[in-house]
Amino acid sequence: MTSSPSVAAPPHQPRYWRSPAIWLALIAALAFLVIGLRLIMLPSAASASFGMPMVSDSETLFVQVYGSRTVLLALVAIALIVARQLAGLVALLTLALPLPLFDIWLLSTRHGFGPELGRHLASLALLALTVGLLWWKFLGDRRARV
Repeated sequence: MTSSPSVAAPPHQPRYWRSPAIWLALIAALAFLVIGLRLIMLPSAASASFGMPMVSDSETLFVQVYGSRTVLLALVAIALIVARQLAGLVALLTLALPLPLFDIWLLSTRHGFGPELGRHLASLALLALTVGLLWWKFLGDRRARV
């Protein structure tokens, strides 16, 4: 009976799944995946719940494109999390951080400030918290390796 040699993981890897930042990023990515899928599959209901009810069926395409963008970003984030590519994950979510701000700006310029802004503000808060914790982890891991 032969046994394969075990390869020890670098000291920073076992902590990866213990990090609240990683779990929060995964929860955020899964939430955005569900939101994106809802935008694709139920565009009328989803757009109304986000404060932009569609007036005609021709607007469905725009909502589905928006949903596909959300799904793609969520899937890339999940892939980076699973592959333990922290630097890529930090970069992706940092670059995605302005997206809820654009949504809030568009919604408020078209419909003013109403209760539907709450979902967009919650998305922004979740993403900002996640990005902050990921940067904290990323910089801490870099210092630990030096």
